[in-house]
Amino acid sequence: MLKVLSNAFLAADTGQATLLGLLDLTAAFDTVDHVILIERQRLTFGVVDSALHWMTYLTGRTQYVHYRGEVSTTTHVYCGVPQGSVLGPILFLLYVADVIELVKECGLIPQSSCVC
Repeated sequence: MLKVLSNAFLAADTGQATLLGLLDLTAAFDTVDHVILIERQRLTFGVVDSALHWMTYLTGRTQYVHYRGEVSTTTHVYCGVPQGSVLGPILFLLYVADVIELVKECGLIPQSSCVC
């Protein structure tokens, strides 16, 4: 936070504009797409064979709601890592590890101006 503030003050002192993009990660663990996560593990981190196959425990999961004696229909879960698990935070970090590179590839950050 201090680094961001320092850069903003420095830019203001020299008459430059400062833009700040923020991400709301409130429900971030719920948004992890299983297909993308497994592909990133394979392509970016080189996870293969039985280790990659082991990650398919994410797929095929279902959920339902039980409230006041009523049960909803069962639905498949295509996104999210298990909450409260040891692997949940690790899988999320693997999912977002290359987010800066993706933003650069989309041309949203010039290669020379990123202070990340």
